[in-house]
Amino acid sequence: MQRLLTLCLLLGLVACRVDAAPQDLDGAMHAAWTGFDAMEDDEAAALVDTLHALVGGDTLDEDSRGALSPLVVEELAGLTPSPDQDPADAPGMLLVNPMACALEDLAAALIHLDQDELYPGVYLEYERVHDGDGEAFLAGETDRLGWVSDMRVEILGAEYTEQVRGDIRRVSSGARPFLWARTWLTGPAEFVDSDWSFEQDYQIELFWERAPGELVHAYGIWREMNVGGLSAEDEGFVNVTLNNMVDWDEQTVALCAEGRP
Repeated sequence: MQRLLTLCLLLGLVACRVDAAPQDLDGAMHAAWTGFDAMEDDEAAALVDTLHALVGGDTLDEDSRGALSPLVVEELAGLTPSPDQDPADAPGMLLVNPMACALEDLAAALIHLDQDELYPGVYLEYERVHDGDGEAFLAGETDRLGWVSDMRVEILGAEYTEQVRGDIRRVSSGARPFLWARTWLTGPAEFVDSDWSFEQDYQIELFWERAPGELVHAYGIWREMNVGGLSAEDEGFVNVTLNNMVDWDEQTVALCAEGRP
């Protein structure tokens, strides 16, 4: 769920312009971020109905991209630890993508402890610890699960370490059952022998069922990162990041087809 830049994608920086998301879609993604803890299931189901209509979920057959307005300080309330950075420095981006996967198969992949086994080549080291019972979540005995992930990553020859906190929530009410996931960087990443920086990262994802075995994935990310002279304010950086999101979805669809994990 924590997708990263790769060298092969950086070779393809020339891409189409990423336009701002429609204002109502931007507002819906902000509501998804701020409402993760507070929204009741019926409110959350109504939000997904709104998102489904806004993105044309019934007929969506390829990925759709956009830019999101930055988060504000008040929208970070309740995160642990409380961020010290200004979220205005973390531009937002959006991907909406159809996926061929059953919701329960996706849940197993999202909460899997050994993400490095599912997505080889992404991490040098990866360790996740659940804050709760993963088996109980998959069995439907609880609708929420949290975790902390520590990882070491190499990007363009530079290594860094980061810690990410994550939560996932299942909402079964309404016309479209869905999974709702949220992650954030607990503090700036630490680069080894490099002046590059990765200061902030906030991600919100919703995966809802439009038909049995067919999902729509809405993925919002706000990121402050500077690598090799590129930042999240550059269109090339944004397109690379969104391409990585599409690649992650494709790998996940393959996992679902294989019955993994």
